[in-house]
Amino acid sequence: MSRAPESENYNWEEWNVKIKGVTMKAFFDKVIDTILQLLEKEVSRAARADGQRLIHLVARRSVDWIIRDRSKTEQTELWVGSRRLFREDIDPKESAGFCAWTKEKISCKMTWFIAKGEIIDERTRIILSVYGILVEDGSFIQSENLLTCSLDIPPIYAFQDGIERVAKLKHILTQADVDNFENRILEGKRCWKIKYLREIHPGIRQGTLFFKVKSNVDGREFGHGEIQYDNTVVADKAHVGQGTDV
Repeated sequence: MSRAPESENYNWEEWNVKIKGVTMKAFFDKVIDTILQLLEKEVSRAARADGQRLIHLVARRSVDWIIRDRSKTEQTELWVGSRRLFREDIDPKESAGFCAWTKEKISCKMTWFIAKGEIIDERTRIILSVYGILVEDGSFIQSENLLTCSLDIPPIYAFQDGIERVAKLKHILTQADVDNFENRILEGKRCWKIKYLREIHPGIRQGTLFFKVKSNVDGREFGHGEIQYDNTVVADKAHVGQGTDV
């Protein structure tokens, strides 16, 4: 039986089908066009109806697809509480807070930095910007929670399920430290708007975590400490992050 003539699309020696890039692109063009058409319909429907809410819904679903895809690669994610302006009819009411300094309604969200499955070592450095308000005659103790989450896709908001606190980082600011910050009178009491950096990295001893806080202006250290923790949680079981109490 005679052998069929050589084909430019088949490698007889390796038994592989060879497909050109242009051909591969054509396979996906139709799928991408369909997705874009669906999104265009959603946006058009949003413009005709309740625009703001439906546009947000389309954007949120698109972001969900991206997050699910990224979670499979276990990219670096660790989280810390962040405050942004509250968006009516978009942010959940449970996330709402109030900034006494600016008199604005804010939403408290999470930003992840260390992912489930990632191992931290002595080279790991996490530097976080901390913001808060201290009130005259109040406590100068600053605290921040060390948190974990075993879910493949970590929560966006602190009130959602799946978050567990494993430790609390604490330090005390002195009056000399506080005097360097902007201050004003709020409701009859002097208040300070504090901003500083918190640096976190593994300690010298196995299973310890070292942290220090310092000025984000001149780098002067305000305090430091060390805690014991189970580093296998980071390596095998959970995302790790922080949430602020201030």
